[in-house]
Amino acid sequence: MIKRHFAILLFFMAVLPTVALPQDVISGHKTAQDLLEKARLEFNMNNHIVAREIAGDALMLLFGTEEYSMLGEVYHLLGQTYEKEDDHETALVYYIRSSGSFVRVNDPGQVKVYTQAAGLFISLEMFEKAGDYYKNALDFLDENKEDPDPALVEDYAWALCNAGQLEGCNRNYTRLLGIAEEKNLTDIRLRTLYNLAEVTLRQKDYQANLKYNQLLHEHFKRAGDRQAMAFIANNMGYTLLKMEDQRGALQAFRDALSYGEESQMDNRRKAQLLSNIGICYQNLNEYENSIRFLRQGVNILRADNQTEEQARLENITANVFLLKRDVYNAGVFSLSSIESAKQSGNKWILVDCYHTYSQILKRGNDHIRALEYYELYLNLKDSLAFEQRLRDQKLAQRILDLEKSEKELRLVLADEELKDLELRNLQIETEKKEQELELLRRERALEVSERQRIMQSLELTRERHEAEIRQREIEALNQQREIQELLIKQKEAEEKEREREIRLLENEKELQQLEIERQTEARKRIIWMLFLMIAIVLLMVVSFFVVRKKNKVLAQQKQEIEEKNYDLEQKNEEIRAQSENLQTAYEEIQTTNEMLEQKSEEILTQNEQIIKQKELIEDKNKNITDSILYAGRIQNAVLPPENFLEGIVKESFLLFRPKDIVSGDFYWSASKGNYHVIAAADCTGHGVPGAFMSMLGITLLNEIIIRTEKLKASDILDQLREEVINSLKQGGAAGETKDGMDIALCVLDKKKSVLQYAAANNSMYMFRKGEMKVFNPDKMPIGISPQYDEKMENFTYNDISLQTGDIFYLFTDGYADQFGGPEGKKFKYTRFREILKEIHTKPMSEQKIILDETFEKWRGETVQIDDILIIGFKA
Repeated sequence: MIKRHFAILLFFMAVLPTVALPQDVISGHKTAQDLLEKARLEFNMNNHIVAREIAGDALMLLFGTEEYSMLGEVYHLLGQTYEKEDDHETALVYYIRSSGSFVRVNDPGQVKVYTQAAGLFISLEMFEKAGDYYKNALDFLDENKEDPDPALVEDYAWALCNAGQLEGCNRNYTRLLGIAEEKNLTDIRLRTLYNLAEVTLRQKDYQANLKYNQLLHEHFKRAGDRQAMAFIANNMGYTLLKMEDQRGALQAFRDALSYGEESQMDNRRKAQLLSNIGICYQNLNEYENSIRFLRQGVNILRADNQTEEQARLENITANVFLLKRDVYNAGVFSLSSIESAKQSGNKWILVDCYHTYSQILKRGNDHIRALEYYELYLNLKDSLAFEQRLRDQKLAQRILDLEKSEKELRLVLADEELKDLELRNLQIETEKKEQELELLRRERALEVSERQRIMQSLELTRERHEAEIRQREIEALNQQREIQELLIKQKEAEEKEREREIRLLENEKELQQLEIERQTEARKRIIWMLFLMIAIVLLMVVSFFVVRKKNKVLAQQKQEIEEKNYDLEQKNEEIRAQSENLQTAYEEIQTTNEMLEQKSEEILTQNEQIIKQKELIEDKNKNITDSILYAGRIQNAVLPPENFLEGIVKESFLLFRPKDIVSGDFYWSASKGNYHVIAAADCTGHGVPGAFMSMLGITLLNEIIIRTEKLKASDILDQLREEVINSLKQGGAAGETKDGMDIALCVLDKKKSVLQYAAANNSMYMFRKGEMKVFNPDKMPIGISPQYDEKMENFTYNDISLQTGDIFYLFTDGYADQFGGPEGKKFKYTRFREILKEIHTKPMSEQKIILDETFEKWRGETVQIDDILIIGFKA
């Protein structure tokens, strides 16, 4: 769910248009920068709320501007304030907004935002998501050909490792190693070698692991750091254990212990090394050495009261004693491990301790208490597993919520980009119209200016022409006045012609001279008028060319504007196409989001149903298990004790390992007079069905022995088969159940030193003076036979005269049919007979241990597939 302040932020982003703010509000960039610096100062002083308020003021100043770098810085600081208060969802909102702002202008600030967001996801244990953000930061640096910070590469590799992406983790640690060696960064190189060793160990690339550990060991050896050498030698020992090189691992652990003692390592680490050495000796079956080192480690931890590690080590020691068949000491250490685990509060260690103690009690034939501790083991294990599942579900839900919030935010950002594109489209159209209007205004102003200039030029020419006309009129008047004066003088001269004849001639000469001068002046005036007219014409021609040139410039400007308008129209078309694509993507994201919400609801419903079904199944399983446990107690009460042949034969052993709580195999013995009957049987099936058949077999055998006077092995089996067929109402019809049992039965007559043998599908082995003899059974079961007819054959009777030292083995098929070994194959009877040949001369108690250990080693991690029953006795 998006927080309230985030919704308000989106509201402001939606309603505020992209316009320039007043100059007194944003005297620009400086005011917001000052607020940001002040907010950072408050943040560094841990005044997160004050820093957030100041950053909010800076954000309000930046709304509507295109200061994307500054917006990215403000969003980043806001995200940091919320992350400090563990409001991860809101912090992520601001980090995404910050990265979006930086991306718009390809600002390197996006690297620190991606890194910060990755750190946030790491704190939430969402390592895969953290890796995505680290990758974004590195991709930006690679695209801009910038060297990455080694710490960034290291964090990316670490996130990939925790996300389980080991290949990518290995690749980036290898890259970091190259950077560290190139720049001679010793600390980073050592740390990277250690991390590469850890990754290759998880990848099971043990050779590479040893190589990296060897490089570390050589470095610390040159530096003389014994404590670090001990740590690395311990790691190499663990790798050698994985490679099943027990001797090599033992030597590595011994070296680590030697280095540690030289460097005075702490007791906890010393105890761990002692336990590792003990485990190596355990794997080598050198139990005495193993217990010696394990006890040293336990004593050290007890002295330091380190209960958690003490419980782990005591539990290992108990298991080694159990392998050694020392049930008493195994129980002592196991009980101590339980108390230590309880004190430490580590319930997972307590689970292992409960399980070990239940196995010890079972081996000691204390089945009631073994069952109690096994129930404690199961209950605590189930409880811890359930708590872990709840934690995993909560983490999954938290991841789902964050991813949902992130998708919602990206939808909002996509919507904002769509609106921003629309606003830019409107701005471009507005700018285009304004440019067209400006062009028209310029053309109109140019026309008016040209018209005014031409009118002024014409007016000036007209005024000059009028002045010239007035000047010519004045000159004409002057000429007329002069002519009149001359006429007057001429009249005076005519009157005085007679008297002044000589003067008249002189006057005529003067008049002629004046006429010449007047004509000369007139020509001069005409020439000046021509020059003036030519100048006016030239001025008009020049004005024409100037106007023409300006018209060309205006035409060129008009063409450029038209080209720009064309480009703007093309960009407008591209923006419209992008807008349509964004709209389509937005609709697809909305559809995907709706599907995710629906899927999330379905998953939550399924989870609730699964939890209810799990609780129902657990209740049913508990009821069923309780019933089976009770049935097991009844079966154990019916079966003879483990030492049932004591007093009957010289020496014996019983190896009885049910596959489940109850068994389909059973052993049985009865005595009547001089006769002692011994039987090993395998009923159809195992578990509960087999247990029912075993109870039926024991009951019928007891009845047969009671009513039969003279015991004969073959007669007993004949009667047993008849009783089983009658009890199960078998008639041989098609589809009818073929339940029954296989059995090997001996009747020992100690008075006559004779052993009778009869068997249904189960063999008997006898050793006499080192030679082995196999007594083959009749190939028919106790029950209806597949070759059933009106008269079934009687079982074969075998009579064996006993000699001193004769050894006999009765068994079922569970031991030989067990899968295991290197190739996962059956153990088979051939291998079983070979073991008996090797061990038949040993004491019976030791034979049992060897057979049990051989079975465990062969089985390994493979589940036991059938009940196991072997009876050995020396007559």
